[in-house]
Amino acid sequence: MGAHRRWDAVLFDVGETLIGPAGSFGAAYARCFRELGIDAPAGTWDRVMRTVWREVAARHPPGADRYRLAGGEQPFWERLVGEVIARLDGRRLPAGLVEDATARLRAHFASPEAWIVYPDVVPVLDALSARGLPLGVVSNWDSRLVSLLEALALAPRFAVICGSYDLGVEKPDPRPFREATARLGTAPGRTLHVGDLPETDWAGGRAAGCTVRLVDRRGRLGPLWGALSDLASLPALVS
Repeated sequence: MGAHRRWDAVLFDVGETLIGPAGSFGAAYARCFRELGIDAPAGTWDRVMRTVWREVAARHPPGADRYRLAGGEQPFWERLVGEVIARLDGRRLPAGLVEDATARLRAHFASPEAWIVYPDVVPVLDALSARGLPLGVVSNWDSRLVSLLEALALAPRFAVICGSYDLGVEKPDPRPFREATARLGTAPGRTLHVGDLPETDWAGGRAAGCTVRLVDRRGRLGPLWGALSDLASLPALVS
């Protein structure tokens, strides 16, 4: 590895770092449930869904695999969707509605049309690769991660893709980061991780011994984090 580089490898989170939803999550929920007879504005769905997601995340122990705790991916998503519906619409729901809605939403979010690759991502990944840096992914995601990255033409740019569904632990547990660096043949202390969440990316990456930089595409973090607004400055940062 060249001595002129600060780090020997770069790891990336996926959601809100490399990709984001094409439109809002609420718009997808609104469209799905309108077809099933529950009509509410996309903004309402978005607000409720994000609230429930935060509450669900807060209930499970940090680092534990949420899907295994729930008994599998389908039960996890059905429970989440059921809580969203209950919060927004208190009526007694028809039998099978939660299962139907979950299947529709999972199919939607497994599709590449549901996501955008941020415009800075591919040029930055190519620039880092041109500098000889191996790249990896460390993400809390379900078993659709690799197929989604393949559909978005991102998978070939990464030497390693470590998803929580495969490892059985989630960030902020340091093990996903250590697994990724071991597969890349690099030391955590010589590895940069880039992600968007202090509670998972920052905490987990630092616990593993990596350097961490946060990217804040939606302006949620305060100035104390020194977050990047996008990834454009990364090639210069690693040199």
